[in-house]
Amino acid sequence: MRLKMMCFKNKWLFLAVAFQFVISACNVTLKVKDGFEAYDLKKYSLAAEMLPEEYDKAKDRKDKHDIAVKIAESYLAFSNTEQAEVWYKKAVNLDVEPQTLFSYAMVLKQNEKYDEAITTLKTFYEYDRSQRLLVEGHIEACQQAIAAKQNENYTKLVNLSGINSAQSDYAPLIKDGELIFSSNRNKGEANIDDWTGKGYTNIYSAMQLTSTTFDVVEEWRDNVNTDFHEAVVTLNTEETEMYFTRCGMDDDNKDVCKIYRRFKEFDEWSKPEQLKFFDDSTNVAHPFLTADGQQLYFTSDEPFSYGGKDIYVSNRVGEEWDVPINLGPRINTTEDEMFPYVSTDGKLYFSSKGHFGIGGLDLFSAEKRGKIFTNVQSLGYPINTGKDDITIYLIESEDDSVEITGYLASDRTGGMGMDDVYFFEKRLTPAPKLPPAVFVLNGTVEEKVFEDPKNPKSAVVGQQALPNVSVDLFDNTDAAKPYLNESLQTSKEGSFKTYLDQNVDYLLEYSKEGYFSGKNLISTKNYDANDGDTVIITTQITLDKIYQEVEFVLNIYYDLDKADIRPDAAVVLDSLANILLANPSLRVELASHTDSRGDDPYNLNLSQRRAESAVAYLISKGIHAERLIARGYGETRLINECGNGVICTEEQHQQNRRTTFKVIGLDYELKSE
Repeated sequence: MRLKMMCFKNKWLFLAVAFQFVISACNVTLKVKDGFEAYDLKKYSLAAEMLPEEYDKAKDRKDKHDIAVKIAESYLAFSNTEQAEVWYKKAVNLDVEPQTLFSYAMVLKQNEKYDEAITTLKTFYEYDRSQRLLVEGHIEACQQAIAAKQNENYTKLVNLSGINSAQSDYAPLIKDGELIFSSNRNKGEANIDDWTGKGYTNIYSAMQLTSTTFDVVEEWRDNVNTDFHEAVVTLNTEETEMYFTRCGMDDDNKDVCKIYRRFKEFDEWSKPEQLKFFDDSTNVAHPFLTADGQQLYFTSDEPFSYGGKDIYVSNRVGEEWDVPINLGPRINTTEDEMFPYVSTDGKLYFSSKGHFGIGGLDLFSAEKRGKIFTNVQSLGYPINTGKDDITIYLIESEDDSVEITGYLASDRTGGMGMDDVYFFEKRLTPAPKLPPAVFVLNGTVEEKVFEDPKNPKSAVVGQQALPNVSVDLFDNTDAAKPYLNESLQTSKEGSFKTYLDQNVDYLLEYSKEGYFSGKNLISTKNYDANDGDTVIITTQITLDKIYQEVEFVLNIYYDLDKADIRPDAAVVLDSLANILLANPSLRVELASHTDSRGDDPYNLNLSQRRAESAVAYLISKGIHAERLIARGYGETRLINECGNGVICTEEQHQQNRRTTFKVIGLDYELKSE
């Protein structure tokens, strides 16, 4: 089923004259016997008055439904969407027909009752599952309209009350400080159109005082108006060439709309000349001449189109115009596309009923890419509304914060008449305030892989992930009083992740049963990070496994024949103290060894004193004495062949003069010092 979009409104159908116009555009009055005949003769204002009587007479629900639809369509013909909604609702309640449901949904959308429109569209879809894409498109447009109306907008909109009338005023353009526009404001009983009951359309102008105020409105001075419809003027830059639409003449073409051209020489305009683009029965209207004068865009209902009214372009060839080119399916739809306008930056603006919008006719833009226009975008609320937004004309702005500005015509709620001309200024929406920079800590904990897994003195052949490591994150801004922020645990891949605050120093402490604890410092200070940035900080640490009864050499040196802790030895012992403080479960043995030179008992005594001196130093650093054992081995555990009487180098003797420590036990009941 192809859905019928009811597009009766005068401006939809070329300047108050229908493409199907069968009544002479002259002021002919025919006697109408009833509302049905008025409807058939397209006297819609009269039909809307007379058909309710036929509705009251009808007894059959289906007949009443059909008459209610005709009444609704009649009201749509002259833009009374409120009454159209009333009669569509009556029709829907009488007899559920998919087409009526869809038309009702579209009128609800025009009246900006978007929630009700969505509900009606869903009901329509239950009756016609083939229209999924159509329904989804309109529902999405309704949802966008709801969201747009709830959000703050940055568009200034001013009704030009000084030039608007109670009738339809549209198609504005500015030339040399003069506003030129089209209007069907009444000029007396002889100027009434049977279609709408309103006046015939003519061209008017007013001198510009400011962007929103104008002098007295007058008929345009260049004698273009007749007793028929004239509207939608476009001029070349020099204002020596004019194109406009005229509908209805007292000749063989009186039932259609055509584009006419005039030239200006010596301040006189030539007689209007009709452009011959298609056959005489085809409507052609809404001309727009590009700034360089080389292309003429227009609208036509040429039969071999995409449907409804399509937009075409013709290229200038000398003083004439080439065969028109349809802008194609990216622009034209099965419904109506009209009122083309091309801005100085090459964008095409137009009104459309076929592209998904938020109301009746909406304004859209399209970008020129190569030889085609594409990327059709709605101009959005509030440039578009639920009503008909039909023409646009842009002007340059020196304010960089202004996205587009100019004049548009719309019959939106709150206007002075059917269609009004508005000044608008759409500012660039300020970029949303970005959140503060985010700092992400990605950490990994590993352990060494030894060639001999049982011997930590064997070669290291790699690293492997260490899971289930406890990671405590401290705020270390005050290093004397760090406080715990978060406790984490490494995954099976040995990794952990958390978020950090900006400008903070952190301490990380790592612990796992059977491993020496570790710690490291990180900071989010001194990063050149802006709002909205995400800063990734990586840290990697290796924890050493605790091997009991494995002796490790400490590089501690003593003065000859002395056991005092020298400053350089204190540095080494401080490191050991830190390990013991970080690992309160460890019990260790500190052993001192000598070389073979000297008396054996003396060396044994010296080594014991040195070991005890190291233990005493550690106790002074807060290590419990019960965790420490001092052993002096003298020369009983030489690590080379330099025994008594063996001649060795000083370097070989130095290898034997060493202090070592080894873990001799793990007691997890011990408390931290």
